[in-house]
Amino acid sequence: MQDPEQFSIESILQRLKERFPTEADEISSFFDWDLVHKFTVFLKEKNEAGGFFSKRDSEEILDRHVLESIYHVYRITKKIGSWKGTQLGDAGTGPGIPGFFFRVSKNIRLSF
Repeated sequence: MQDPEQFSIESILQRLKERFPTEADEISSFFDWDLVHKFTVFLKEKNEAGGFFSKRDSEEILDRHVLESIYHVYRITKKIGSWKGTQLGDAGTGPGIPGFFFRVSKNIRLSF
């Protein structure tokens, strides 16, 4: 099991800076990190109970699922520029990734 401190807001932002050093400052202003933190803890707990990802991925939830999704949501939003008039769907049987990260972006107003 990962150290619970690994999913603190501070540790998530630190890992973001390590993974995406040139864009981390801009990305860090883009999301509601309290919600990202809570969702990451939720994913870890549910996965350990037999949840969303393979057991091998349990130690990679932050990097492989959370931060990669956050980065892609950020890049898509930068590319699109404006979400006005854009429809977005997230269909699947998983835990709501990447849809959740679109929802907790401070720059996007969406309803699901």
